[in-house]
Amino acid sequence: MNEYERRKQAIRRVIEGEAISKVCAELGRSRAWYYKWRRRYRQRGLAGLQDQRPGHQPTQRTADDLRALILEVRDRLVSEAEAGRYHLGIGAAQIAHELRSLGVTPPHERTIYRILRAAGRTQRLDTPQGHCPLPPVEKANDVHQLDLWPRVLEGGQMLFFLHLVDVATWYPCGQVSDNKRTDTILAFLLKSWQLLGVPRTLQVDNEMSFTGGRWAARLGRLVRLALLLGCEVWFNPFRGTRTQCLRRTLPRTM
Repeated sequence: MNEYERRKQAIRRVIEGEAISKVCAELGRSRAWYYKWRRRYRQRGLAGLQDQRPGHQPTQRTADDLRALILEVRDRLVSEAEAGRYHLGIGAAQIAHELRSLGVTPPHERTIYRILRAAGRTQRLDTPQGHCPLPPVEKANDVHQLDLWPRVLEGGQMLFFLHLVDVATWYPCGQVSDNKRTDTILAFLLKSWQLLGVPRTLQVDNEMSFTGGRWAARLGRLVRLALLLGCEVWFNPFRGTRTQCLRRTLPRTM
C-alpha cells in the first residue's frame, strides 16, 4: 500500500466510525499524521492527500482560519475526553501542542484562552474555590497517594503509568499498563501494599477507575477494598503533591 492509499484508507475508516487511535495504530502512523491529512482533505478533497509538489509552499492561515481551527481542536478534545478516549487535557497548552503536531504555529496560550472565552468554550468560576485539607502525615504508611498518568507513544498507542508513593518516605511503586481497568488498578494496589504495608489513609483523585465510575450513589471496588483492609480513602486533588512532582518528569508523548 502506497502513502496515498494509506491516507485515503485512514480518512475513510474514521468517517465510517472507527476510532482514530485504532486506525493510526493499525496503519503504523501517529494521530498527528492523521490530523495533518484530514486537514488537507477538508481543504482540497482527495487532491489534498497527494504529496505536495517540490518547492510548493502551503498558504498561510488567516486569523479567522486559525480561530476556527483552535475551536475545532478544542471541541474534539472535549468530545474525546467525555467519551473516555483522551486524557491529556483540553486547555490552551494542550491545544497549542495539538496545533504544533499539525504543523501550525500556535499563538500565545493567553490568546488561545481569549479565543475560547469569546466563543463560549470556557466556564468562569464566580465563587471562590474551597480549601481541600490534606490528610496528616507523621510516619511511614500514614498516607499513600495513588495516581495514573496517560501517555501516548509515537504511532498512537496509549499507555498508563500507575504510581503509588508513601508521602512520608517518598518510597514509590510503579507499573506500566495498556489499560486502566479497575481490575488492573486493584492488582497493582495489592502488590504495592504487600511490599509497603497497608496505609492508614489512601489519597486519590476523582479518576473513574478509583471512584467506581459514574455511579455516585455506590462505593467503587477500590474504596470497598481499602475499607475492608482498614484503610481510609480521601478524595483530594493532587496539586503540589508527591505524585505530581514525579509526574512532571514524564513527557506528554513518548
